[in-house]
Amino acid sequence: MKKLLLLCVSCLLSVTILLAQTREVKGIVADPKTGPLEGASVVLKGTSRGVKTNSKGEFTIVAKDSKDPVYLTVSFVGYKTQLVTVQDNQLIHIKLEISTENNQEEVVVIGYQSIKRKDIAGSVASIGAKDLKD
Repeated sequence: MKKLLLLCVSCLLSVTILLAQTREVKGIVADPKTGPLEGASVVLKGTSRGVKTNSKGEFTIVAKDSKDPVYLTVSFVGYKTQLVTVQDNQLIHIKLEISTENNQEEVVVIGYQSIKRKDIAGSVASIGAKDLKD
């Protein structure tokens, strides 16, 4: 019985130590002119761990707790990808710049798949940002 209790206590301490070795990085991603960006991608550099921003542009991502800085790759369609260095646990504000590169191909999203506009044989209607607001 004592061995079982000792085993349970040691497991609990191990889990506590492992959880203590992480930290939360919180921030907001925004466009300097229009405000928060919903759905921006925030990824820990060198890992596959990432999150999307919520409707207020906020995100929280868990990183290893160390003295070393954390590097975040922040991206959003139509904006320049940005590498951000986080030194401490303060709330960070990331302002993405609109991409001036025009090398993106148009993509058409239909109900069940995405294809390039040049590959469509039928008629296609386009809607702009003003139409989406309505």
